[in-house]
Amino acid sequence: MTDFLMSFIMPSSLALILILLASILLLTQWRRFSTPLFIAAGLLLLVFSTGPVAGLLLSPLEYEYPLLNDPADYPEIKKIVVLTGYGANDRLMPLSSRLNSASNYRLLEAYNIYRRCSECEIIISGSETVTLIMKQQLLVMNVPKEHIITDKDAMHTYISAEHLGELTNNERFFLVTSAGHMRRALGLLKKQGMQPVPAPTDYQLPKDFMQTSWRPTSMHLHMSELAIHEYVGILWYRLRGKI
Repeated sequence: MTDFLMSFIMPSSLALILILLASILLLTQWRRFSTPLFIAAGLLLLVFSTGPVAGLLLSPLEYEYPLLNDPADYPEIKKIVVLTGYGANDRLMPLSSRLNSASNYRLLEAYNIYRRCSECEIIISGSETVTLIMKQQLLVMNVPKEHIITDKDAMHTYISAEHLGELTNNERFFLVTSAGHMRRALGLLKKQGMQPVPAPTDYQLPKDFMQTSWRPTSMHLHMSELAIHEYVGILWYRLRGKI
């Protein structure tokens, strides 16, 4: 499913569509139907903007796999794969600000694993822009150039999965990505016959969804949409036989 189509099933997009439709109906003989549509749009935003709903959606994804507490438990692993998030190579920003929070968390976790596995190589897989920024940041953090491998042509997780078998020599490796993205990433990689060891990071909400605030916020709406994006992505890949 394309990102364009994915955007239309998000609560914020659906609410906007309902508001636009209701506004149009106000100008017609069917204006009586506009009020229910306005109410539906408001309820949609209200429900998905609350912490418990966001947590109920996201927590099963984020806490499905345990933390990687000690890389030394896997002495045979010599490669760390980190999947990129978003980044912008804006020269007006310091290097540390050119990655979004997800990319920075992933990079930091990969670096922390590397510090306890100095013989490991770090494979950065994603878009060309973000892999370049991540590589530059790792070099600043004194990771030797020869320990960094970039896969710059992986615009989507599925493409990363296609490339990583060769890059890892089909050996076990640590997989670093956002906790909410881990289920989809592992499914795609295992379908390709690989054996990744999950190293989740970038947690957004507590495991107990009832510990979050009931107050509607844009942050909780964003968390809800992140979870929906992942569930729909998993379903789409399953329908296509890629998970």
